Amino acid sequence: MASIVKRQPGGCPRPIYYYHETFRVKVDPEAQGKGPRSGKSVVRSRDIYLGTAEEVLKKCTAGQLPHDLSKLEFGLVCAALEVAREVGIAEAIDEVIPPASNGLTPGQYMLIGVLKKICTATGHSGLRDWFESTALPRNMGIDPGLLASQNFWQNFDLVAAEKDCAFTAERVSRIEQKIWERVVRKYDVAMDVVLYEMIDLHAFPWLSRGGLPRPVGLVLGVTREAQLPLFHKLFYGRKQEPGLFTGAVEELADRLSALGGPRGELTAMVSRGNNSPENLKKIHQRRAWVAGRLEPANRPALCKVPLNNYQETIDGKPVYSTETQVFGGKVQVAVVYDERAYRRQKRELRRDIERMHDKVQTLFNKNKHLPKDQIEGLIRELVQDSDYGRYFDLEVGGRRHKVLHCRLNRKAYRHKLRTLGKTMIFSDNLKLSTRELLESHLEKDRLEEDFRRYHDPAAQPFRPPHSWTEGQVRVYTLLCVLALLVQQLMMHRVRQAGLSMDNVELKAELSDICEIVLSFSHGRVERKLTRRTGVQEDLFRLFNLMKYVSDEREP
Repeated sequence: MASIVKRQPGGCPRPIYYYHETFRVKVDPEAQGKGPRSGKSVVRSRDIYLGTAEEVLKKCTAGQLPHDLSKLEFGLVCAALEVAREVGIAEAIDEVIPPASNGLTPGQYMLIGVLKKICTATGHSGLRDWFESTALPRNMGIDPGLLASQNFWQNFDLVAAEKDCAFTAERVSRIEQKIWERVVRKYDVAMDVVLYEMIDLHAFPWLSRGGLPRPVGLVLGVTREAQLPLFHKLFYGRKQEPGLFTGAVEELADRLSALGGPRGELTAMVSRGNNSPENLKKIHQRRAWVAGRLEPANRPALCKVPLNNYQETIDGKPVYSTETQVFGGKVQVAVVYDERAYRRQKRELRRDIERMHDKVQTLFNKNKHLPKDQIEGLIRELVQDSDYGRYFDLEVGGRRHKVLHCRLNRKAYRHKLRTLGKTMIFSDNLKLSTRELLESHLEKDRLEEDFRRYHDPAAQPFRPPHSWTEGQVRVYTLLCVLALLVQQLMMHRVRQAGLSMDNVELKAELSDICEIVLSFSHGRVERKLTRRTGVQEDLFRLFNLMKYVSDEREP
């Protein structure tokens, strides 16, 4: 017979539990059986030490299998949270924007939005579900129930300040300034800045004059080495505002001065629409370099340079560099030739020329019963409205039986072929090497690709429930810029640590680090991290993720 007995020996502060068992043992070991005359037996007992009540519970549950398992995002979201806290994103926003009365501050809402943009791309209606699927509730001390869609947009509008729209841009600029003051203190960042112009990033359907959607353009100032967004400015509409880009240069120069003075060089990467002597002169007045692209069709002398005169090969592409006069000043120009682009563009050109020929022939066949001068007028009108009319020499012959003579203008065609596959980059900074000049242009394409990824129309994060307003577009763009800043700071830290990987690889490695939640009976919960590779272990230490690990067991 067995039982659990409690005893408290002398001097023991707590009761001790034992497993107590009584049983019979034959006096004669050779005796068998349990019935009468089977041999004498005596009663024996034994005790097995179990321990205190706490030790008994621990032993009972130690070998128990969990009845439920769940996985939470941990590595990427906590690494981004660590960097965002270092630069004080939430604090900077809360210093500028007064808090609401629904439990969370605008800075906390915006910080969660930034983290979500870095990790995933789903609508604002799924914000609470995403937040619950991460390790953020425990590490931020935030109740997911506060992240309802309505609460989010109420705080979003606080930052946008629609009722005080005249100060919206100023508030966003102050937030950006405060964050960068922390970045400068925390990180050793070279302040050589390139100002990019990104046109027509996305057509947001907010109501403009006449109720039509207007596209949004962005001017983005980025540090050259670490590619950190230091400054941004929005403009609306397809036509560029007069002086917009030069005004952005002045604002960026003021930002650099406020951060401790110009400790580096400022380069304005202008678009072809802003390439004018007046704009370049204004940029020079702020002691900034100018770089940009030239239209090959407007530089026939450079297009005529034979390929065997191209002096360098960079990234497998022939490059010709020279110094020349552009917009009234001396600049260096790099012409890059891409054979694959040449072949593709040539096929497209021939296809479009053939389509234009078919249109002209169809128009002639449809109207050849008309007088000759009317036919020529219709053809002339069609050709003038097309970019490909200059490649044809057209003539209508005959009287009763009219004939269309359509010949290829070989001079115009050969001139166009010389421009295909060529990209022309210029800068008035004659100290730049050819590779540095090309890199400044390529970085613009990479940055624009990264920025577009944050607001993919197929998976628009945080889209307002109704129509966009100008203030919401401005704050939404701030959200994208802050997400880009955190992501690039993470990459900056990785490069400083000597790890070789790009943004995609970094996010993939960190995303594989997950937190597993094991739920047992009696309400006990344990949290464990997934097994990490060598690279993931390096990232784990680099981003100080141990501080976000829960080592406590929940009862």
